[in-house]
Amino acid sequence: LRLAASSVDMRTAMVTQGWGRLAAQVTSFRAGTQAATVAKWLLSVLGSADALGTLAMGDDWTELPLGDAQRASTALPRGSRLKVIATGSRSDGWALRLLDAAGKALYSVRVDYTADKPVVESYSCAETNPKAADAAVCGFGEASAPFEVQLVFGTKFEVFVGGRKAPQLTLENGEACKALELQGMVQPHVWTYLIESGESTRWQIFTNAGWKDMPEASSESLSAGKAAGKIHFEFRSGKFTYEADLTRMVQINKKTRTERRIRPPLRRGSVREETNNVVSM
Repeated sequence: LRLAASSVDMRTAMVTQGWGRLAAQVTSFRAGTQAATVAKWLLSVLGSADALGTLAMGDDWTELPLGDAQRASTALPRGSRLKVIATGSRSDGWALRLLDAAGKALYSVRVDYTADKPVVESYSCAETNPKAADAAVCGFGEASAPFEVQLVFGTKFEVFVGGRKAPQLTLENGEACKALELQGMVQPHVWTYLIESGESTRWQIFTNAGWKDMPEASSESLSAGKAAGKIHFEFRSGKFTYEADLTRMVQINKKTRTERRIRPPLRRGSVREETNNVVSM
């Protein structure tokens, strides 16, 4: 491991293949063991630039960029999921809140390490009282340990810790949120996805509400450029000029340099697709 991690190319490959995620799980579930010590060393070797970044999440997931305030706009209707991985938390704990447009909390998960026995709470606007459970029983280790939390918005609001369901924290599902807020997490990474159905004859762009059809003129410009074998070219949409990068499948605003993902027209039926949210315009 030490020899492999000494190479930049090998470190990149290890992150892509999910070694960081495996190390995080070992650190969390085997706290205090020699395996956990090795796992913590491996996390430090993989580096802070992408300590738990890529993790081979797969095509169904896409990462949500977070600003310094660890807050972003997002939409999570039923059928969507939210996954958060962090290298640890503050000594007193951490919190994840999902808010409506007015800033009201609709859902939350909070771990409190200040109590004699660390406690984790989950809250849903569809129920009167939050649920509380022993943090260790739910799969949370010490505050310095990496952790993975997944929220599933189905008929119920479900919480998974390290890939294992925490039934003690299951709640009724209510409204779709509009914003995400994190507190107390160290180097958090967030991924989201939703399940889309239907099809489109136009190029689509990734927005705060998921994939949306592009204006007809923009779609035709992209199709013409692709048909001509172009990889990088410019096109206009309204009053803005964009650069299309068909290698990375993004459009770039020439003035603001804001990037958004794009995809060509495809027939889609019950296809899993990502939902991501651009923090800054």
